Amino acid sequence: MHKAAALVILVMLTVSMAACSDSDEPNDNPADKPDVKRVVLLYAVNNSSLSGDYPYDRQEMLDAFKNIDCSKYQLLVYSHYAGQECGVYKIVKENGVPEFELVRGYSRAVNSTDPKRISEVIDYALSLYPEADYSLFFWGHGSSWQYEENSYRLASPQQRAYGGETNPSGGNALWINVDQLADAIPDKRFDAIWFDVCLMAGIENIYQLRDKCDYMIAYPTEVYADGMRYDLVLPHLLRSTPDWRGAAKTFFDAYNDVGDAVTVSFIDMSKLEDFADVARKVYESGDVRPTRSLLNDYTSNNLINIGYEHCYDLGQMLRLTAKANGAESLVGEIDRALGQLVIYHAESAKNFNLRPWKYPDALSGISTNLYDGGDSAEDEYYRSLDWFKRVY
Repeated sequence: MHKAAALVILVMLTVSMAACSDSDEPNDNPADKPDVKRVVLLYAVNNSSLSGDYPYDRQEMLDAFKNIDCSKYQLLVYSHYAGQECGVYKIVKENGVPEFELVRGYSRAVNSTDPKRISEVIDYALSLYPEADYSLFFWGHGSSWQYEENSYRLASPQQRAYGGETNPSGGNALWINVDQLADAIPDKRFDAIWFDVCLMAGIENIYQLRDKCDYMIAYPTEVYADGMRYDLVLPHLLRSTPDWRGAAKTFFDAYNDVGDAVTVSFIDMSKLEDFADVARKVYESGDVRPTRSLLNDYTSNNLINIGYEHCYDLGQMLRLTAKANGAESLVGEIDRALGQLVIYHAESAKNFNLRPWKYPDALSGISTNLYDGGDSAEDEYYRSLDWFKRVY
C-alpha cells in the first residue's frame, strides 16, 4: 500500500511538472487512450478583446458533452483561459459531469498567432488519436484575406487576417495572414475547417486553404461576439456521421430566429478548381468591373470605419463582370459552378448595418476583393495569393 501511494504521488508530481513546464511534453498516457472515433480541435485566440466572451462559449462546449460519449468523441481546445494555463485541454467526465482537463501546457513566450505555435498545436493534437477523423475550428477575430504587416513580417497598425491576440509588449494586436495560416495547417488531414470568426468566407481564404480540408464553414460577414452556440452545434458533428449542413443551419437559426443579423456558408472544397476555371474565363473576358454601388457589401460600416476593407459578393461580381465585358454567355457557367461549390448558404433579412440587403436575390455566400490593380503593399500582397495567381 505504501508503494502504491508513493507511485500515485510520483505520477501526480510528474503530471503537474509537465503541465507547468515549457518543455511541452505530453501529459497523457498513450496506453490509456480510448477508442476515439471523431475529434474537433478548436484553436482559440482568446487572449484578446474577446476574452470576456470566451467563458460563455467554453461553458457551451461543456454543456454539449452532457449527452456525448467522450470516450468515442472528443473536443480538444487550445486556449489561454483566464486563471488557467495556456495549453491543450480535452473533455473528461467526473461523476458524469463534463469538465476540461489539461493535456499539454504551452509557454506564453510564444504567441498564439505565431505560425509555429499553430503548427505545433495541430501536430500534437493529431498525434493523440491518430486513427480518428478530425475537424478544425478557429475561434477569435477575423478580417478575410486582408494584409497585415504583423510581427511575423514588419510592424503596422492595420488589423488583418486571423487572430487579434493582445500584444504582451503593449503594441498592436497580433495577427496571422491567411497564407501563413495555410502553411501552418497540414494537407488532407481535416474533413472540415470551421471559422467561428468574422469575414472568413472569402474566395481568397477558401482557395488558399483548398488542400487543407474537404469542407469549409465560414461567415462572409462579421459574427456577433457570442459566436457559435457550441452546445447546439457540436452534437451535430461529434457522432458517427457528422451533419455539417445541419450544423451550419443550427448556427444560422440560433441568431436568425431571434431577429439578429447572421450569415453562414458551407463550401465543398472539391469543386474549387472547376469554379476557378469559370472565374478565370470571366476575368479574361475584359478589364471592365462593376461599380461598387451595384454590389452587395458584406462588410458593415462599423468595420469600414476602423480600417477594414470592403468584401463584395463573389457571384454577383462575376455575373456583372461577364455582362460588362460582353461575355453574358458565361453567366450560366457561373451559376452552375457556384451552385456546386456552395452547398448551403443563408443570410438574415437584414445585414450587419441592420438594413435589408441591397440585392438579396444576388447573394452567393462568398465574398471577394474588388481588385483594381493598385500598387499599395496590400495590392502587392493580394497578387501573391493563390486565388489571384489562379484566375487573373
